[in-house]
Amino acid sequence: MGNYYKKDDNHYLFYEEMVEGFLEPVKNRVKFSQGQLSVQKNGVITSNMIFEEKKKNLSNYVTPYGSIMVGIDAKKVELKEEEQQIKVQVEYAMEINYEHLADCSLTIDIKEKREGISFSL
Repeated sequence: MGNYYKKDDNHYLFYEEMVEGFLEPVKNRVKFSQGQLSVQKNGVITSNMIFEEKKKNLSNYVTPYGSIMVGIDAKKVELKEEEQQIKVQVEYAMEINYEHLADCSLTIDIKEKREGISFSL
């Protein structure tokens, strides 16, 4: 469960997630527009990961067990807006501590519901 809103050309998602073994939730803010997406985490995990099309960004991902350097090399950040649906597709290469880990993809699908909105990551 979360919240969505749009301000100017930016879209925002806010949601909380639980981490096993901890009572406090991690608060997440996802901000996106055409060509860029960022994921900010606050709580027992903190990070600010930036996905910018055709650009590599580094972020410190801090957990209760230590921190790691995450590299995000986004190949595509595509935003499709329709009347009752918004879809974001991201393709990126992920590095951990400066070593290539995997080629990844992320899809965010936001749909209008009768009683509000729903989204899935």
